[in-house]
Amino acid sequence: MWTPPGALEQRALTPNNTLPLCAIKGNADLYGLGIRLSIYVQYLTILVAAVSGRRLYSKIRTAVLIYAVAILIVVFRNSISGKINALEVPIIQLLVLVQLSAVLPTVWVISPVGWLIYLALAANSAYFVWYWFRGLDKLMKSHCADEYAWFFAKVSLYHWYRTFNKVFACFGIIGVLYQIGTVGGIAAADDVDQTNHVGNVWGLLPTIPFTIAACEMAIKWNGITGVNSIDSTGQLIPLVLSIGQLLHFLYRGVRRVVNDEDDNSLA
Repeated sequence: MWTPPGALEQRALTPNNTLPLCAIKGNADLYGLGIRLSIYVQYLTILVAAVSGRRLYSKIRTAVLIYAVAILIVVFRNSISGKINALEVPIIQLLVLVQLSAVLPTVWVISPVGWLIYLALAANSAYFVWYWFRGLDKLMKSHCADEYAWFFAKVSLYHWYRTFNKVFACFGIIGVLYQIGTVGGIAAADDVDQTNHVGNVWGLLPTIPFTIAACEMAIKWNGITGVNSIDSTGQLIPLVLSIGQLLHFLYRGVRRVVNDEDDNSLA
């Protein structure tokens, strides 16, 4: 039976019934499988560093900041040049948002790293506002009838989900700017107890499975290709480095616990 051409045909499946014909080729350099796995591993490293003491936590903050800023720079550049698809942005921005939120200073210490973390989060929040109000319409689109996101279920990237994210983005940037304005001038001495960062980091723990599900399901449902293998140097290097970083912080944390126990036994 002949079927008239239409928007729904754009989602016709390929012969192997796996990917829509309108699927786009993703940017593996931004969110390829190796990059995503390295960020997921980094989430675990942040948790390990947080419970291992302030000194280790300070070191991981710097590493996370560098990683996140590098991703943001590429996203901003590609958005200006029009070399990024609209449906790719929420995947990348969510990864960066959780990274930066996990290393926010709980007691404001006036330092280059502290300032840069807040500035990076503010830049990410401002971009989010632009994206949901304007960028979603201006950036490249796939030729599919619809584009999808994960929000505890498969939802359209548009309609109510877009409205929800417009509101969320506005509250997000207001919150970041308010926090900078209210605590930005409060300096803390080097010996200030900052153990509250442990509670804040563990409070983000429930967002990690949400982030992973949102990113992976968006890639699957939108049929994004070229971002699900680690057979290239650009994917293997960040993954191996992140695993090495996790093992390093695990070792440092265990050694710190053992040394503390030895000191207590000698007391």
